[in-house]
Amino acid sequence: MNENIMAVIIGACSAGIFSSIGLFVSYYLSKQKDYESKRIDSALEHLERQIEELYGPLLGLLRNSYLIFEVSTKILPMLDDLSYDFKNFTEEDYKRYDYFTETYFLPINAKIAELINTKITLIEKQNMPESFKKFLNHQIEYECIHNLMKEGKKYKESDFPLSIRDYPVDFMKDVEIQLEKYTNTYQKYLNDKIKI
Repeated sequence: MNENIMAVIIGACSAGIFSSIGLFVSYYLSKQKDYESKRIDSALEHLERQIEELYGPLLGLLRNSYLIFEVSTKILPMLDDLSYDFKNFTEEDYKRYDYFTETYFLPINAKIAELINTKITLIEKQNMPESFKKFLNHQIEYECIHNLMKEGKKYKESDFPLSIRDYPVDFMKDVEIQLEKYTNTYQKYLNDKIKI
């Protein structure tokens, strides 16, 4: 009888140990899923902000600016490098240039600069494209120099000692690349969340 009792006790202990191990493994796996789900939710939230608050609006503003610039190239004298040919401007061209600048380019550039400056935490510092920094420099100089030149009503480079830093031609492409990267990463995280 002792052997039967011992067998029952060993069986009960074994069942208890295996149940405990099963509960622990189940608890551990559940916590891992919770942790992974929270990690993905946090990443998704950050990516949503990057897409909705920064890169999407930036791309929209840049596309508008580009289309407006294309219109201006059809109306104003241009050089082969697509810069304005101020030397051949008439008084009417100056008025048109001022209109494009003050109605479209300066306000759009200011909105772009404000987005970059106020949403800087959504830009990965180590991956911030150089074109973003170049744009900010261009925007400040463009506004200052335009206002100074308008005050003096002179647009000839020989009359004005400063020149505006070039608009970074790769700026829109860099924004498109970043937006695509974050959109793809967002989709990947959504797919990972479905698998959990």
